[in-house]
Amino acid sequence: MQEVTLNRISINESLPTRDVDQSSERLGHIWRVIGQKSDHGGQIYQFQLKEEYRGNSDLYLQKKDELFPAMENNFTTFSHSPLGYSFNGETTDFRWEVPDKTSLEARFEKYRVDHPELPLRSLKILSSEGIANDSDFAKSYIGNDALLSNGIEFIHDQQFHVIRMLEMLLRNPNGYYAKKQQAEVLITRANQRFEKLKTANLMTPLEIQKLELILGAFVDVLWASSDDYAIKLHLDQFSNGSFLDMWHGYDYKDIWAQRFKDEYPSLATIKDLWDRSIQLDAIISSPS
Repeated sequence: MQEVTLNRISINESLPTRDVDQSSERLGHIWRVIGQKSDHGGQIYQFQLKEEYRGNSDLYLQKKDELFPAMENNFTTFSHSPLGYSFNGETTDFRWEVPDKTSLEARFEKYRVDHPELPLRSLKILSSEGIANDSDFAKSYIGNDALLSNGIEFIHDQQFHVIRMLEMLLRNPNGYYAKKQQAEVLITRANQRFEKLKTANLMTPLEIQKLELILGAFVDVLWASSDDYAIKLHLDQFSNGSFLDMWHGYDYKDIWAQRFKDEYPSLATIKDLWDRSIQLDAIISSPS
């Protein structure tokens, strides 16, 4: 089989390990960093699937459930040489090269300039130190294309948000920008509603935190999809309130219970909280 090369470095070889920054905690949960190189002012990291998760689907699925919502996949098919991504699933140890924020933004800018036929804008990635809270996570998508952790959630953010955003953006730039603008309007309005209710003391701080979790969960699901139809469906559901039904299909009820030490809420409880925030906002926003 012909050997695949990327950026003058064989994907079947490790990147130089002498410069590996172990202090970055950019190790992931089921992936570990085995090399890195300087690239466009940033870094390209090479990851390797941890040995215990190779060929052990039961252990992997157990770990994936434990990590929700910050899951990691044990396999990826995304490779894009101009943007610094390359994956080799032909070897038994699965090696994956991934750019950091600085490298990706610089490479995307070059790609954009090299392809004037594509209506691409400069890429904006927001760095996050550690794990973002629900409010910051939702707000991070206002004016940015993705949030990328510098720490333990680096791999999750790449796999479930950055790469899926890139797939949709490169496939249909105009469609991506239109949907992103629609999403930003909806998220901004929700955040403004929370702020007004907080200022007016019409809802408790705990209730506001629960609303922020609901919004954060919506944003998480929205930008974890690279399917144009799914994005449109989620946006339509958010507009008419039916997006709350997603709690049946995801494990956010478990996150709720862990976060607030409440019993698992019923769908009716979640909808009641959300609807009450809308009703209270309408009251304080109406002319006196």
